[in-house]
Amino acid sequence: TAAGGLTDRAGSRILVLRRAENGLSDTLEIRTEDLFQNATELWNIPIQPNDVINVIPRTSVTVFCLGMVTQPGAHQFDSEDRLTLLSVIAKAGGLNDRASSTIRVKRRGVDGKDVETVLDFKRIVAGKDPDFAIQPNDVVVVKESFF
Repeated sequence: TAAGGLTDRAGSRILVLRRAENGLSDTLEIRTEDLFQNATELWNIPIQPNDVINVIPRTSVTVFCLGMVTQPGAHQFDSEDRLTLLSVIAKAGGLNDRASSTIRVKRRGVDGKDVETVLDFKRIVAGKDPDFAIQPNDVVVVKESFF
């Protein structure tokens, strides 16, 4: 409250860095929902001198979805959004009627080279395979089915 409250760009996490008398430090992670909406007293902690409070900001994340989707292109997500293959395909309007169920996700590896992961969309939707975690700047490619 003394700092003026949270802005609309505040994320869902507040970190409180606290140094103990023995020189060790601890970081408490508090979810804003628990503190403000659910009014959980457990997280309404007293702030001590020299505590450092860091509100993690929300940022914009871009994922590219190409090929046989309704709305191909760059899609923006909030960093707080669930970022998975299913959410990216949904944001792109879903697969069109010519789409293959084989989807490729291209990602820049730590060595700077592209790494490609091949996924079976039907198996993910059916719950037989886990939903694939997408990272910022991934490229999701949905090719055309020939059947």
